[in-house]
Amino acid sequence: MEQHGFYRCSKGYLVNMNLVDGISGGDCVIHGEKIPIGRSKKKEFMECLIRYMNMEGN
Repeated sequence: MEQHGFYRCSKGYLVNMNLVDGISGGDCVIHGEKIPIGRSKKKEFMECLIRYMNMEGN
């Protein structure tokens, strides 16, 4: 899913990386709503977000 701009940040959430406004603690913020990032997914999610942001900046 990552190649399509989506990432499963926890068991119950699939996030459109284009809509991510930021990170707050252990949560992903989208339109002011906090979406939890699973502890085991946090490092991989952050790496994915950085890669996505770099691709969008080109």
